[in-house]
Amino acid sequence: MSQAIRIATPADAAQVQAIYAPYVETPISFEQEPPGVEEMGRRIARLQDRYPWLVCEVEQAVVSYAYASPHRERAAYQWSVEVSVYVRVNQQRRGIGRTLYSSLFEILALQGYYNAYAGVTLPNPASVGLHTSLGFQPVGDYSRVGYKCGAWHDVAWFSLDLDRRPDPPAPPRSVAAVLNPGSHDRTPREVNPSGPEAMTIRVYRDPDREAVIALWRSVFAYTTPHNEPALSIRRKMDAQPELFFVAEMDGLIAGTVMGGYDGHRGWIYSLAVAPELRGGGIGTALVRRAEEALARMGCPKVNLQVFQSNAGAVAFYEKLGYRVEERVSMGKIL
Repeated sequence: MSQAIRIATPADAAQVQAIYAPYVETPISFEQEPPGVEEMGRRIARLQDRYPWLVCEVEQAVVSYAYASPHRERAAYQWSVEVSVYVRVNQQRRGIGRTLYSSLFEILALQGYYNAYAGVTLPNPASVGLHTSLGFQPVGDYSRVGYKCGAWHDVAWFSLDLDRRPDPPAPPRSVAAVLNPGSHDRTPREVNPSGPEAMTIRVYRDPDREAVIALWRSVFAYTTPHNEPALSIRRKMDAQPELFFVAEMDGLIAGTVMGGYDGHRGWIYSLAVAPELRGGGIGTALVRRAEEALARMGCPKVNLQVFQSNAGAVAFYEKLGYRVEERVSMGKIL
């Protein structure tokens, strides 16, 4: 199943409107009537210079969208945004919302936004779980703030730190500025609106072998024979090859990740991103894809290992909701 994330355009309005309309029939949205296709197109275009709209395509059909909007209008709020994500009803619980949200947060951080806020009509345990799994922290509830479907509803608010806050902060940059490959050394190429550089995450194939080995040799330090790339690939293809994913951009292998599941717990390992493409959301998208596949297998918990001295890796995984556990990792080469 091919999956791609890209910038939304007004041409996506019909598919985006079809995703959103069913939510308007519920208290999840406080709108009373679903917007038409033309209005949805205007919404996509209206603020897109400063606030990104993204869509996720599966087999070239839009199945989810996420966007940011101003938190408040006054100048001191300019570094804060509100975010929303909607997933087609028949595509829920596949990790698509998490993957799309993560790409949105990458762009917002590159732009220079530092705070993201999300409101959730209660009760909605799925949405609360999604936001908390991505690192959102509860701020508080608006009690009985909206009346819809014959009842008063509470709205819970959550906040997420997108990046460390400088003092003083520079004004946020436009979406175009961070998506222009010449304007920033951390351009998130997987959401380049021009199309050819759109990232696809898919299962590993045999023709990928040499490119994956070359990538791993540029990323990992191999000091023992049992970790040799060719051997690792062969072992994975013999056991759960469906949990071996690559990120492809313009026909090139930009990243990899492997997952494993023994019926009790899951593992994520061999996450690698081409050094020149780091910081653009590829690693986040790969981890989310592996998590999605493990969740479909019934995996209740995912484990991973990083060197304690690798502060960057620890911070990366913590941003994705992982936490350091009080246990000692032990190993023995046989």
